[in-house]
Amino acid sequence: MKKIFLMMIASSFLMACTPQESTTTTTTTEPAVTTDEVADAAVDTEESTMANDDEADVADEIDMAAGDGIEGMVESWDATGQTFTMMEGDKTYTVMVDDATEYYDAETAWDAEGFYGEDRMGQNIAVEGELDSATNTIMATKITRQ
Repeated sequence: MKKIFLMMIASSFLMACTPQESTTTTTTTEPAVTTDEVADAAVDTEESTMANDDEADVADEIDMAAGDGIEGMVESWDATGQTFTMMEGDKTYTVMVDDATEYYDAETAWDAEGFYGEDRMGQNIAVEGELDSATNTIMATKITRQ
């Protein structure tokens, strides 16, 4: 039994002494960024959507604060022309749509007929799309009733 034990120890030492390939690994670590830091970096405090006490999640708020959308109450409604205006802060925006615009009631997808099928005056709406500050219009890619 002692011989077997000594042989095992000797073989372990020999294996430890065998030449091995040398590899070098370089790892670069970026500092962690929190959601609050991202929100702070993306939000202009003058026109922030974060402080408006709505139900949009942080990702939507960051998108909207970065100029990719607006949210607020519907001020005027034209179901026939499929346009409406809404106010965010002290600005009134005209929301325009095209055939690619997506419509949602919270998490449920709608079509244009369903969305424009009833008067949305006074409802809280979030609109994502291309904002034109010069004309105060937004070409909507996604409209969500909250």
